[in-house]
Amino acid sequence: MKPWIIPWLLFCVNLGIRMFNGQCFGRFQIRALSEITKIVYHLALARVWKQVGAESEIICIASKGAFMQRGGSLEVVCGSMFSGKTEELIRRIKRAQIARQKVQVFKPAIDRRYSVEEVASHDGVRAVALPVNSAAEIASNIASDTTVIAIDEIQFFDAAVIGLCEQLAEAGMRVIVAGLDQDFRGEPFGPLPILMAKAEEVTKLQAICVVCGQAASRTQRLINGVPASYDDPIILVGAQESYEARCRRCHAVPRGASNGHHAEVAVVGGR
Repeated sequence: MKPWIIPWLLFCVNLGIRMFNGQCFGRFQIRALSEITKIVYHLALARVWKQVGAESEIICIASKGAFMQRGGSLEVVCGSMFSGKTEELIRRIKRAQIARQKVQVFKPAIDRRYSVEEVASHDGVRAVALPVNSAAEIASNIASDTTVIAIDEIQFFDAAVIGLCEQLAEAGMRVIVAGLDQDFRGEPFGPLPILMAKAEEVTKLQAICVVCGQAASRTQRLINGVPASYDDPIILVGAQESYEARCRRCHAVPRGASNGHHAEVAVVGGR
């Protein structure tokens, strides 16, 4: 409290006593009463502003601290085919756009199943994306005001994409990637295992096994309706015609001759 406030309060109290005792009359009494009202008003207003100002300062400091502490992050959405990975990626993209964040979406140029310049789920949910051939091409196309980077089918990129995702996250960007964590053999696929280990958040989705109806975590490749050979190429972009979701028990990995002529069939996990 200011040192001059107490004398003023004492003066006002004394003035009030005098008025009630009939020692002050006429204009002076009115003026005195007016002065008392003003003093009380300003004291109350000062107290309110002091409280509001302090609270506002705390809010500003807290907001600034939250902004300064908010760093980049890496989010991984993974699972088998038909588990909803791209749909979940698009959902996060749309939420970021609703929040007025600048979002850029990338996809491997090799994936042309539904659209060349869109990421699309098997159910038809779509988002505009830039097709690229490498991590370096992603880096060269990032705008200066971008805050969110989304990459679909990241398993098709080489190991350089791991370092790129780390650099972007460390630079303060939110990086969201989606892709297959296992290839058709049921083995770790491309850069996904390392990205999962480095990510702040990992969402592993499951589909429905088309054989038994249980939760499916594997991707079954079919060639001419027959499970593809273990020795077939790992990368073969397709859709429902060449892939289906399977559980561990129903996932078949034939060993032997490829192209649908299988000398041996091995069922991963048994039936």
